[in-house]
Amino acid sequence: MTTAFEKACPYYLSLGMSWDLYWHGDPVAVKFFRDKAELDFKRADTLAWLQGRYVYDAMLRAAPPFQTFSKSHKAHPYMEVPYKELQERKEREKTLAQQLKNGEMVARLLADEFGRWKERNGG
Repeated sequence: MTTAFEKACPYYLSLGMSWDLYWHGDPVAVKFFRDKAELDFKRADTLAWLQGRYVYDAMLRAAPPFQTFSKSHKAHPYMEVPYKELQERKEREKTLAQQLKNGEMVARLLADEFGRWKERNGG
């Protein structure tokens, strides 16, 4: 009869755990190997999804010349920067715009306060 430990051994060996660590090491190590395996799977899944997104985007950009009823028969250029960099640029621009807006608001408040100070102190 095979024990649960014997059944699980090949799985943990496939995750990179050594034979000695599995049978003689700290039992909590298997939890960390399981967690790492799940993170690796999520990372690989995200990378595959992102690759599909790039392929999909490239196909859409290249499609206009091949579409019969397309108004433009020129292919759109491929993206100049990766999605992550594009997202970071947009966030930076949004932050800078907010800082500019905040700076303008502070300048207006200071100008109003200065105007009131001039009125109180005779100009």
